[in-house]
Amino acid sequence: MLLIIVACMMRVPPPYVELHRVLRCYAAAVLCELAWRRSCRHAPHGGSYARWRHLALPAFMLGDLLLARNHIVRARLEATLGPSRGAAHHFLMLILASRMLTNWMVWFLCHRLVYALPAQLIIIAHHIQANSESCGIMLSAAPSAAAWVHNVSTVVELSQLGAIGAVAHSRPLTPAEQCRTVLAWQQLCFSLAAPALVAAVVEIRLWRRHQAEQRQSGLPAEGGWQPSFYRVLQELLLGHDWPHIVVLSWLLSGVLYLAAVALSVDA
Repeated sequence: MLLIIVACMMRVPPPYVELHRVLRCYAAAVLCELAWRRSCRHAPHGGSYARWRHLALPAFMLGDLLLARNHIVRARLEATLGPSRGAAHHFLMLILASRMLTNWMVWFLCHRLVYALPAQLIIIAHHIQANSESCGIMLSAAPSAAAWVHNVSTVVELSQLGAIGAVAHSRPLTPAEQCRTVLAWQQLCFSLAAPALVAAVVEIRLWRRHQAEQRQSGLPAEGGWQPSFYRVLQELLLGHDWPHIVVLSWLLSGVLYLAAVALSVDA
């Protein structure tokens, strides 16, 4: 994460003074957490970092929101978009404009799902609000981007729920709406839903291992809300075979596409 921040500081154009300040603050937050981890490395059970590390999550969430508010994606798009670009370049621009990399960095902090999910929802909501600006820059700076976004939007639409999304709106989507829909679908699927499911499965398996170790040690079962929470997650997420997983993933993707359309279409 620190390397990405430093790379952004070096590549952001000089006129974005406020963005440089936010990047420096974000880098300072990363360095502080690394120092905190190092100081607690040899403490029993992880020391204060193990007990209070979730308090660092709002700091990274705030840093991400400040980066988005200070046009980091706009700066990168303006620096890289040109009049004629290929499909690979437009694909990379969609990934950049969706801001999914910032969500992944927060996921890679490996906080517990009950703490990370609310923070990710706030970040996603803020990113969806910024999609209009990103799409405006992409469509105006590169004439070929509109046709490419239209093709991507058509493929995504026809692959979701048997093209039910095509009849979910009463009129054809404008290029700007198509762009916002694709970005919102990327954000909901690949920045929120998919990482959350992976994190939930990992936590369930860790919880099962923890329960097995407790039984082997002769300790009583834990009470409270956590056992019930993980049992519900286990029943929902584990125990499915691969055909069921594929079908359920497709249905979830379709539902998220309908949500993306609802969030992106002008009234």
